[in-house]
Amino acid sequence: TKVIRVKQGHNIEIKANILNTHKVNYVILHYKNINDKKWSEKEMNPKEGFYTSKITPDEMGKVGVVYYIEVVDIENKSIKGFAGKENPQYVDIIEIDKKQNKNILADENSDNENSEEVIDDEFAVFIEDEEEEKVVTASKYAQSRASAPANISVVTHRDIKEKGYHSLTEILRDNGFDVNDNGSWPDVGLRGINDRTTYGKYLLVFIDGHNMSFTQFYRNIISNGLISLEDVQKIEIQKGPGSSIWGANALLGVINIVTKNYNSNNSLTITTGTHNTFSTHTRVVKNINKNVSILGSIMTYKEDTSSDMVIKEWSDVAGKDVTINGMSQNSYTFLGKLKLWDFNISSYYNRYDPYAPITTFSVGGDDTRLVTDRFYNSLKYDNELINNDTLSLSLDVTLSHDRYKFADGAQYEKKPYDNANSDCELVNKVDSDNNPIPVVGSDGNPLVDRDGNTIYEKEIKCGGRYIRKMAAQDDRYEGKIYTTIGIKPINTTLLVGFDYEHLKTTRWYYPEVFKASNIDVPKYTQNNMGAFLQAEVNLLKMISIVGGARYDKNSIYKAQFSPKASLVVTPGDFFFKAIWGQGFKAPSLHELYYFRKDAYYGNPTLEPETSNSIEAQIGYNKRGFLDIELTYFRTGIDNVISYKKRTGDLDAEAKFPATQQPTAGKEYNQQANKNEYRTTGVELYSKLTVMPELYFTVRGGYNKAEKNVNDTFERLEYGQEYYGLFSINYKLFKKYNFNLTGRYTSDKLVPKKNFKETGNEYNPSEDKTLSSDPYFVLNMSVWAEDVFIKGFNVSLKIDNILNQRYYDAGREVLYPQTTMRVWGSLQYKF
Repeated sequence: TKVIRVKQGHNIEIKANILNTHKVNYVILHYKNINDKKWSEKEMNPKEGFYTSKITPDEMGKVGVVYYIEVVDIENKSIKGFAGKENPQYVDIIEIDKKQNKNILADENSDNENSEEVIDDEFAVFIEDEEEEKVVTASKYAQSRASAPANISVVTHRDIKEKGYHSLTEILRDNGFDVNDNGSWPDVGLRGINDRTTYGKYLLVFIDGHNMSFTQFYRNIISNGLISLEDVQKIEIQKGPGSSIWGANALLGVINIVTKNYNSNNSLTITTGTHNTFSTHTRVVKNINKNVSILGSIMTYKEDTSSDMVIKEWSDVAGKDVTINGMSQNSYTFLGKLKLWDFNISSYYNRYDPYAPITTFSVGGDDTRLVTDRFYNSLKYDNELINNDTLSLSLDVTLSHDRYKFADGAQYEKKPYDNANSDCELVNKVDSDNNPIPVVGSDGNPLVDRDGNTIYEKEIKCGGRYIRKMAAQDDRYEGKIYTTIGIKPINTTLLVGFDYEHLKTTRWYYPEVFKASNIDVPKYTQNNMGAFLQAEVNLLKMISIVGGARYDKNSIYKAQFSPKASLVVTPGDFFFKAIWGQGFKAPSLHELYYFRKDAYYGNPTLEPETSNSIEAQIGYNKRGFLDIELTYFRTGIDNVISYKKRTGDLDAEAKFPATQQPTAGKEYNQQANKNEYRTTGVELYSKLTVMPELYFTVRGGYNKAEKNVNDTFERLEYGQEYYGLFSINYKLFKKYNFNLTGRYTSDKLVPKKNFKETGNEYNPSEDKTLSSDPYFVLNMSVWAEDVFIKGFNVSLKIDNILNQRYYDAGREVLYPQTTMRVWGSLQYKF
């Protein structure tokens, strides 16, 4: 730091230029006379675009003064601003020759008593790129992306804005994830592993650290209404196992969605477009004082893509486009936050109502509805308790309650091609002569009610489509506590944590069917305790060695141990990572206990699926110029859970109602740990910033995903083998932004299917579609800020400019995706 000289007897005004001042609570000037030991402080105040403060001659003394500047952010965290206590800014005092009324450095006419000398300290706090590059997903504490002991990428709110994203699935596709979107519950996989009806089962999805899975399925419903992208600050994506600190189901990766906080703007956004798309978003933020802040956000979303849902297999037979009617979705989402000192309360609600006639559950009809209600409340305490020259210690405690259920209107369609009729109803069960069958008591006589009427056995009778109401509900109670301990003399950071989960579940069932068949409502409880430890040792300021493990003890399945080790080397702008880890996916309550007579059964003897993974990554990150990464990975998954055809006795048959067990000699399917998967490949990411206004991005990957079939490995179905993406972004006058993005996706294998959907006039005689076609989609986004008035923003997004018709892999039929879509948004920030 250069030494500044000022005239004796003059005030000093210090001006500090701070970026993103909306993230700042206080700016504090620390100063002292050079000869003093005790520091003084005063608050710097906004003035003409700067934060300013004065140091008077009495405060400086006759020799000089030293100072540094500290910033306290909106979350009451201290951020280094300019200089520091150990290396402050020096200001020397220059004596004035009073006889000549001259100063060595000043003009002869500017040495009036008590005049001011201005020192401009041009430093930046909360530089956007730097803050967004900080990640917490790998270790639960903030690290730079390059030094984090995992393969981490970040999608910032700036990326979302520039590319005009409208859905999480679109973001995931552009970041190498494999998406097969059926319009309701998309299958989301990674590195070629994306089995049908898995719905992201090998991933953990968080919103602000809260697990968003439907726990009884251990699936992730990644819908357009999960969270408003207007509320997303960034999305941290970890590829590779994360079970060593996150626990079950972080087998292939972790997606951590971080929402905006109390420093964000009030805003109103309206979006409309083709396919009857309409959405609104409103966010209101109020900072009452430095200790109390409130945020509330509401989003609505609806669309109807029916006109674009052309079924390839049926159209090939008909010789014309055959579409599916009723392909639509509606959702409502609320996010609320309240900050009280070091406590944060979060509340979330989402209602998701999709009509999805091409899901696994129903192909061709328009009455399958997987309507869900979701809410959670969480209370979090987060504070740094100790921070001195030898030790830092922070504590994070979270308590939460989560409820996820099928809402009113959720229904299952069994015969989609038959004519619609009434819902199911209870009727008397009859014998072969059509006489009602009485309920017989232990004495062999028919039972009667209190009025003397005979009680008859009941059964369920449905309309032509066999529409059945569905019910399911999870109540999850969680407690989490972890601490981060920094031992500064030996450059070591320890992470120690414990969490507990109690799950009360009403497993997915058909209430009318169960009541008619006199089957008890399927209710279960499950408890899970997890403890984890991670140690990070930094050597020579460029070598980081990380080791850790987690132990999970569950009340149903056997305990799991998930270790991890990594080496991170960061010489200058280069970095190298070697990562090894194990993960596991727990058997869900649905996989353990589901039953449908003579068809599908769970298996209470299932063991968790486990993974073993290695990764090597080399990269170079020169901020503002070039960011490039090359990654090699190899992952194996054992004990993969899937259905296995069998006859005879069920495994653990005592766990199933006697009336629902399979008929003797009849073939049925029961879950089993039967498969082995492996995937190997490479991934490339590069971002070149030619100038501040222009950058290019390239991303691509190749993976060889296989399954073991009779000791021979064959390519896995449903997953992409390779993908590629490019993006060009140009910003004009810091007000207008243009983005062009292209994405290529390879073909995906699908198994041969015997078509048996009676009543469909376009039913193919045989399945000739054994893969989806590769496709290329080109998207364009344009936005402008402060149009006409400050805070008024306009954006336009065109998806699939080339109007390509493309399909995701599906089982009964390929899943059609929309052709060209146009979106327009108006936003006002205030």
